[in-house]
Amino acid sequence: MTGKSLSNLLKIEAFHALYRKDGKWYHNLKKFPGVLFDLKGYIIFKTKEDYITNPYLKITKDLHIKNGISSLAGYQYFTPHQIELINKTSFKENKLSPPKKIVESDAVSTEDFDKYFSYFRKLKRGVSGHLGKAPHKPVLLLAVIRGIRRNQIQNKRIFITPELILNFRETWNQLVDTGHTENFALPFFHMRSEPFWQLVAKPGMEIGITRSGSIRSFKNLQETVAFAQIDPELFLLLQQSHISEFLESHLLQQFFNTSQTNYRKDQDSAEESQLEYQIQHSSGKEYRERLFFLKSQLDESQYQEELFIRGGLFKRSIPKIYDQRCCISGMRIMGPPNIQMIDACHIHPFSISNDDTVTNGIALSPTLHRAFDRGLISITPDYEVKVSGLVNDKDSEFTLSQFQNKPILLPNKESWFPSTESLSWHLKNIFIE
Repeated sequence: MTGKSLSNLLKIEAFHALYRKDGKWYHNLKKFPGVLFDLKGYIIFKTKEDYITNPYLKITKDLHIKNGISSLAGYQYFTPHQIELINKTSFKENKLSPPKKIVESDAVSTEDFDKYFSYFRKLKRGVSGHLGKAPHKPVLLLAVIRGIRRNQIQNKRIFITPELILNFRETWNQLVDTGHTENFALPFFHMRSEPFWQLVAKPGMEIGITRSGSIRSFKNLQETVAFAQIDPELFLLLQQSHISEFLESHLLQQFFNTSQTNYRKDQDSAEESQLEYQIQHSSGKEYRERLFFLKSQLDESQYQEELFIRGGLFKRSIPKIYDQRCCISGMRIMGPPNIQMIDACHIHPFSISNDDTVTNGIALSPTLHRAFDRGLISITPDYEVKVSGLVNDKDSEFTLSQFQNKPILLPNKESWFPSTESLSWHLKNIFIE
């Protein structure tokens, strides 16, 4: 089978079509629109300019793509119907091996794949006047797929995490070119109208909604929803890279056809890097000024979402710069990537200081974190532990008293050392002599 016969078979309009099984080497396209096929799908170049200016194509006498055409933005996987056509023709002509089977797991079936593929194609989406159908649900699904690929989501439970929200924002910025307003809470809540997504409320809480059947705010979502849960069969399918790539490609093709070339599935979040830099390198004063500015620019729900993301990155950064060790006890326990055994503790509470910078944080074990927050222990500006005289732990094998006057462990960069100003505040306002 040739590129031309594939193009004719699948009714893809192109003046030049080429096929290579691995998608890494071709003769050069001469006429446009042109299409390149590999074993699993294809990519269309509408103009010569699109072709010659693509930075991932090495165009010499021939064409070379280091990671294959499937790594390029705009690549489209064959649909189940196209696969069926290709298989029939391939068996007949005996020139092309049939594409890899869709499902490679005993726990799920091809029928499962067909079902979820149909669900993804028929997402229920609201309409916003002249803006058309809302893009929020497909953006969230793309963010979930990205989270599973990056091992940020490790089971069927989809928690509201800074990483998921940042994935959502990054995907939104790459793909949405309409006037819709970015809002993470809406699709996370309204995805419950899809048969594969269930919301689980926090204990004793009801899912708070307005009379219109919508979520009130990000804060409301966070306070009432413990997590969303997708069908176990869908999670197993999305763990298979070729299936997740297939579904990702079709979400892009169906819902973001005009902007899909902007999508970078493996690109790190620029916003996440920027926020981490602010947390690790800003002074407390600079950080507070930045938050006050954001509060003046964002609505309340957007601002609460911003605080949630920044707080989450603070909780991730502090244990990291202390090498996952409690700075008082030295305890270091490494769990799975999504389970943190050492806490990030604000010295000057965020509710008062509005300061998520690393110099306003220390890494503590959960027990010592509680003792620090309640004033039973503190740390001097000379980085030594003070223990309250109210502590009575003589009958305990593990004591707080053992840490009296003990120097704490410090990060390897002096610029990350705890702020002496914050430590002095804690000694004066929280610590109980």
